[in-house]
Order: sequence, then C-alpha cells, then structure tokens
Amino acid sequence: MKTIIFALIGSLFIHIIYIFTPIFIGFVQTKSYFPKVTQDYESVHSLQNEVAFGRTVEMNYFYLGVSFVVVTIILWWIIKIVNRLSRKSL
Repeated sequence: MKTIIFALIGSLFIHIIYIFTPIFIGFVQTKSYFPKVTQDYESVHSLQNEVAFGRTVEMNYFYLGVSFVVVTIILWWIIKIVNRLSRKSL
C-alpha cells in the first residue's frame, strides 16, 4: 500500500512539472521580452506580410488521466523492483 501511495505522489509530481513548466517558461519569456521597434521599421521588407492561421492545442483530460494512471503503474513497478533488489543485497 505504501508503494502505491509513493507512486501516486511521484506521478502527481511529474504531471505538475509537465503542466506548469511551459507556463513558467512562457511567463519568464513574456516578462523578459523587450521589443526592438526601431529595428523592425528601418526596412519595409523586414515586416511580416503573411499571417499564420491555426489553433492551439487544448488539453484533453482523458489522455491526462490515462497518462496519470500509466505513470503511476510504471513508478509502482520501479519502486517494487528497487525494493526487491535492496532486500537481496542485504
């Protein structure tokens, strides 16, 4: 039971890092951005004349749940193997 709880906590930690790292990187890049307006308008040819259309990727909660379960099972399996190997070495 204790290994399952450790695996759940580890999986939660991994998913929190996976979700919040891009948010943090975007925040830092936004705060440190300084536009170079004078350089952009020196030449008309350097201005962008095309617009990219598309959509952003939305988070699918089904896949997030499946990945949480899969990572939990993998971590549980790794913890179980490490515990067995540490008992054999003693």
